[in-house]
Amino acid sequence: MSRIHFKFLKFIAGLSLALCVLPCTVSSLPAAETTNTTAKLPLEGCFETRQIWSDGRHNAFTGAAYWKGKTYVVFRNAEHHVSFDGRVKILSSRDGSVFSESATISLPGKDLRDPKIVNTGRTLHLYVGAVDEKDTKRLETDAKLFTSKDGTHWKEQKVTGLVPGSWLWFVHYDGKTFYGSAYHHNDLTSQASAILYKSKNGKDWEPFFTIPVIAGNEVALDTDANGALYALVRCETAPCHPYLLTIPDLKKPGIFELRQLPFTLQGPFLKRVDGGCIVLGRRWEDNGWKNPLGAPNPQRHIEMIWLGDDRSMKQLCTLESGGDCSYTGWAPQPDGSVLISYYSGHGYQYPKANIYVAKFPKGFDQGPWRADK
Repeated sequence: MSRIHFKFLKFIAGLSLALCVLPCTVSSLPAAETTNTTAKLPLEGCFETRQIWSDGRHNAFTGAAYWKGKTYVVFRNAEHHVSFDGRVKILSSRDGSVFSESATISLPGKDLRDPKIVNTGRTLHLYVGAVDEKDTKRLETDAKLFTSKDGTHWKEQKVTGLVPGSWLWFVHYDGKTFYGSAYHHNDLTSQASAILYKSKNGKDWEPFFTIPVIAGNEVALDTDANGALYALVRCETAPCHPYLLTIPDLKKPGIFELRQLPFTLQGPFLKRVDGGCIVLGRRWEDNGWKNPLGAPNPQRHIEMIWLGDDRSMKQLCTLESGGDCSYTGWAPQPDGSVLISYYSGHGYQYPKANIYVAKFPKGFDQGPWRADK
């Protein structure tokens, strides 16, 4: 595994860092860990998958949350993966199996993308990226926030503090503070630059860390009870190997570790659990760094991978998926199980894609497959 470590005693928030390209070798997952093996994966057969939405359109980019006795799944509903008719569908369920539509949000002349739903306790927050139909090159994305007290009626709120044109792509709430990742495109190079923000109310944001990854855009993040932050950074330079960012103490964001992971992954998601991180995303083998959307490719699928604090790494399972897929959400249930939402176009001709949930049992992340157990 190739690792690039950055340790700074002082860090100025918002500072742009230029990374040098270091000579390195990046290996694939060990043979026993790849999807080509016939060996049974640790979580194979231990989860249930259910399709919850299908209407013949391109349904994609999910988010999920459990709030006041219901599981909510949100996603973009449109004609194509990239089109200007994107709207947000909000589904809810009391049993995690049967979902019904609670609301639809749309804005005239805007493509609403990648909704994320957050349980804040008293209300639900829905974060969405909005691209204006006049921005044909899609270089700017406005951050939109809608809030609800019942999951059905939604009110738009003003978002402040972000770099103009930034897409607030992911938001995590730890019960006291909102942490968000947003990215924007450089006017000169058109490359993406990602920044971490924090907020007390989820509306007014302030930057505290610039992620030093060239062409880094989508960043999924989580925190733990000890005040550490973990982030999975999508990188759009070949061969699309993501970075794992760790800030051990959020009071000292200038001290951090950043290492590149030895596998392809897009549409990132990360969840911090005891002893490591569970990551999910769209993967394929390294024989091609980016497969065209809509082209049949059985190697394109959603995988769950374990990244241990002891540097162990293990492929746990492959979700029922293929083709245009990924962008998962995570909704813990009262009984300790977890519902993971995602979209996939497997079994259909592009642009059709449907919404699914996979239910994992309580304690699935503490199995005997872990090296530290």
